[in-house]
Amino acid sequence: MYQSPLFQELLTKFHCCGEIVYWGSNIEATYPYKDWKEAIKAKPVGGGGTDVNCVFEYFDSIDFRRGKKKKPKLIVIPTDGCFSTPKEKYRKWNKETIWLLSGTDLDRFKAAFGRVAPIKKD
Repeated sequence: MYQSPLFQELLTKFHCCGEIVYWGSNIEATYPYKDWKEAIKAKPVGGGGTDVNCVFEYFDSIDFRRGKKKKPKLIVIPTDGCFSTPKEKYRKWNKETIWLLSGTDLDRFKAAFGRVAPIKKD
């Protein structure tokens, strides 16, 4: 996914930097990047289990709370929407979260918070 031309175009156009986080039931790997060339080097890791709470636990970790890592301005979670509801305490990430939704159940997914951006196939 991260080697797609669209991803490269977005990172180039908006001069994005950030961190790709691979997760399942836990955080499997993180890849900080400063430009699209670094971002496309991220290798998928993990598999099995889907507990989105681990993503928000990661951003609530001590490194972020103490400023060792910079709080994200945006959290984009590509998903098919098949996971349990995030814990209420993570609602504080409402404005920073976008659920990038793919799959056939676009109408059934109800985000607990944040905004939904469906990926529609042509």
